[in-house]
Amino acid sequence: MEKSIRREKEYQCPICKLHYKERVWATKCKAWCSKHESCNLAITRHSLEAKNDNIEKTAIQQRDTLSHTETRDSKHEKQSSQRLLTFLFYLLIGITASIGLFLLYDFFLTRTSSITTLILNTVNDPFYLWFYSLSTFVAIILFGIDVAVSIYLFRSLHVAHLKEQGGNTVGVIIGAFAASCPVCSGLLLSLIGISGGLSVFPFKGLELKTLSVLFLAVPLFFLLRRLKSHNCEDTCSHLENAAFQTKDRVLFGSLFVFLLAEILLGYSFLRAEPILADLFYPIPKATTSATAPNAQLSQQVQQEVLPTSGFQTPIVLGKVIPEMVANGIIDVQKLQDLYKERGGIPQEEMDLLTKQSDKPLVITSKNQFWLVTFLWPLGLANKMIINNQSPLAGKDLFNFASTGGWNLGQAKNGGSYFNQYSIIPLTTEQEEHIRTLAENIYRPCCNNSTFFQDCNHGSAALALIELGVAQGLSDQEIYKTVLHFNSFWFPQNYTEMGLYFKAVKHTDWNDVDPELALSKDYSSISGWSQNVDAPIRQIPGLLPAQNGGGSCGT
Repeated sequence: MEKSIRREKEYQCPICKLHYKERVWATKCKAWCSKHESCNLAITRHSLEAKNDNIEKTAIQQRDTLSHTETRDSKHEKQSSQRLLTFLFYLLIGITASIGLFLLYDFFLTRTSSITTLILNTVNDPFYLWFYSLSTFVAIILFGIDVAVSIYLFRSLHVAHLKEQGGNTVGVIIGAFAASCPVCSGLLLSLIGISGGLSVFPFKGLELKTLSVLFLAVPLFFLLRRLKSHNCEDTCSHLENAAFQTKDRVLFGSLFVFLLAEILLGYSFLRAEPILADLFYPIPKATTSATAPNAQLSQQVQQEVLPTSGFQTPIVLGKVIPEMVANGIIDVQKLQDLYKERGGIPQEEMDLLTKQSDKPLVITSKNQFWLVTFLWPLGLANKMIINNQSPLAGKDLFNFASTGGWNLGQAKNGGSYFNQYSIIPLTTEQEEHIRTLAENIYRPCCNNSTFFQDCNHGSAALALIELGVAQGLSDQEIYKTVLHFNSFWFPQNYTEMGLYFKAVKHTDWNDVDPELALSKDYSSISGWSQNVDAPIRQIPGLLPAQNGGGSCGT
């Protein structure tokens, strides 16, 4: 028998040249090849070449499998990362939109009032306060969601489909507009022909707040439904990739920077609110146990700012109050009906309504409320050419606290009386002088000057200035008179101011320049918060007990 060729314990078929580990397979392979001149797969599968091919194929398969697994894991990780970035991207858009709307609301609110004033004026009506606050918060959140979903759809759908979003967009805009402060709501009412402002509504505008939430919620429902209808892959020919892309990095960074700017701006707005002062200027623990010297100083200053005997002014009312009654600006019967359950109108104040008064006007803690009530319509109704440039003169006339809030005349809204009656005769020069004084005098319920008589205190202070100028008082006398009236109308604010000048500036209250005290730096709500309230809170035991504040309503 012919021997097979052997190579390092391997046996080779001399005909087909295949190698085998065992001699028997090499011999069989030679016999088959000699007889049939072909290969037998049952034999050749035992060759080393066949085994090496299987090993290589197996390695390739394993490598392919591993590569596929790694690719799949990498793709899954990339998809997860993209989903996270997409979520953060649209979350950032929503938060930025919501905070932006809040800042817009606050801007419009501070045109005529403040958060502090809003809360103080509604604290006795908890339903109104909480409903107003909750509906505003819900509207702000819904607006942010609406904007984020709308942008997602905008990036997803072709331009042809944007027409279908038009109604939703209009609803979102109207909802955001109507949910804001009374100024914005009032403007919306004027645009649709309702001139009575919020006073025409039995719930003082809460109806608009409810509608605003609906205007924001309904579009969101349709937006989400449309989004769900396009939540597919191959069957939606109009759906484009709205996920976060590399090109969106610049936009993402810009939005983040813009959000930080909004937060800083919001911080500056909120820190000016006295009612939030504890959050930004916390009272040191030491103030909880007042020291005897500081307690005595506080009582001393309070007596100087709010003397028990009151303050006698050089101003004489004359017949201006009875004249307003005669013209229907003040309805005595409405006054009596309103205050009947509160103890009625004192006789001294009834005399002011019905008789001419030639005595110098005196303000005390007991009659301060009545005086602001009687002077309020006087400042509102007295006719002056300069009132044509007043911020009240416009479409929002019937919606300010000073106009819409005065419902104690024969007209339904005090806006009907604005700048209509020549009660206090004034020359052109006197009017310009009044404007100069009024623009320099502020009150700690808002950031507006007295010339912007957007609330009862603003109108009443303007009336005092008009009376003072008409009766020939000096500027110093007028400033001093308004300062004393403001002190009784806002006792907490001016008691702290007296303490500030005494403890920080080492100046007695009676020596404080009244023009300085009434300036924007000290008597506007933001100036008072930063320059008076904040420093006082840092002095242990000096902050006086809460002494109430003025209400901007009847």
